[in-house]
Amino acid sequence: MTSVDEQEDHAVEVPEVPAGESGRPGGRRRRLRLRRPVSLALAGLFFFGPAGAYAAGVRASAIENHPLRAFPGLSAGWKFFARTSAWSIDHLPLRSESVRANVALNERVFGQPPVYGSGDSGPVNAPTQPAPAGRRGGVTYPKVIQGSDGWLYFGGDVTGACNPRLPVSEVLSRLNRLAAAIDRSGRTFVFTVAPDKSTVLPQHLPASYLGERCARARKAQFWSALRSDPPAGYFDLRGPIEAEQKRTGQPAYWKDDTHWGQYAAATYAERLAGRVDPTVFGTPPAIACGGTATRRGDLAAILGRPRTDTMPGCQIQTAPRPVTGTLPTVGSSRVPDFTGTPVHVGDRYTAAGRPVVHARTVLLGDSFSSTSRQFLFPLFDNLTLLHNQTSSVSPARVADAIVHSSVAAFEIVERTVAGGTGSFLDERTVRAVEKAVRAHPLRH
Repeated sequence: MTSVDEQEDHAVEVPEVPAGESGRPGGRRRRLRLRRPVSLALAGLFFFGPAGAYAAGVRASAIENHPLRAFPGLSAGWKFFARTSAWSIDHLPLRSESVRANVALNERVFGQPPVYGSGDSGPVNAPTQPAPAGRRGGVTYPKVIQGSDGWLYFGGDVTGACNPRLPVSEVLSRLNRLAAAIDRSGRTFVFTVAPDKSTVLPQHLPASYLGERCARARKAQFWSALRSDPPAGYFDLRGPIEAEQKRTGQPAYWKDDTHWGQYAAATYAERLAGRVDPTVFGTPPAIACGGTATRRGDLAAILGRPRTDTMPGCQIQTAPRPVTGTLPTVGSSRVPDFTGTPVHVGDRYTAAGRPVVHARTVLLGDSFSSTSRQFLFPLFDNLTLLHNQTSSVSPARVADAIVHSSVAAFEIVERTVAGGTGSFLDERTVRAVEKAVRAHPLRH
């Protein structure tokens, strides 16, 4: 866009040609006079178009994988202004149309989509916080990486890995501190990592892309350290997901979305329940897949080209009898989403005939837990979901949620934990949890 702007500016500022030196006296002057009202009209459309659209009844809709932000309260202090800016961007009428137009223009002129700044290294729908700055370490990373055959990847898979905030050894040290403090208090600590799509499905990545080398090196270091010395309570998801993907030949992740698909989500829910309560399943459950599941891809929406993906739908079937009836589905009003507000799941979500976990469990997850909730909710009758990045706003809220539970389960996407960028790993959060559980040991 810069070169186009420079050409337009140059054309406007060429000195007028005197009448005696031009075949059409005053022709350039007339053209300049015509340009002024056109420029004013375009400026008016830019500044007042959204307001006019709002007056006409047009309302903003979410185009990324997070709900529209609520207007911040004055209690936010100095953060009020930054959060107000994020709110105004979310609620701008015609925003989705503008994004699509910008993408079309960039691809037609430059042959590639626009770069909207850095890909977020954290979850796609982290609570209340505005998007990070567009540059990390002096490098601007794309939010979406376009692979072969139309496959899309989240740029955050690269950003955090190439600009880590903590050494891998310190990441594992803080996880071990959380595990030790929670276990000493009489509670159970459970931890797993949702693998990045670029880790499980690398074959569709472009031959080269910004950050490829540093991201690959950091991720290899992280997985090696995690496998050789995992924190207490850790259970692996990457191995089972990759094994099933290889066995079936079906991709484990959505094509236009950063999240895992149905089989991987069901595997996560089943293994989490089995880790929290090893007695819950008399016989390991089967995951049956068939029919069709759909999802509107968050990455395609970021590019301004919203599309709907399809893949086989799945269910968890437990012995001695399969579940009957219709389970809650993602997007249903019966299955609430969660961001900064805790969501409690009671027995109203459990399915007849399905074993359930009764332990008071808090799940500190992210958007991967959110996309898995149709499988999670029927397996627990006393579950509270809270976004693991809530500690960026209030470490005390996270500590309090753990204090009021007997099981603290953490699900963290790879791009966040591998780069040490999650606020749950901040020293103040770890200390808040250590202090709270020490002061409130669980009495059986």
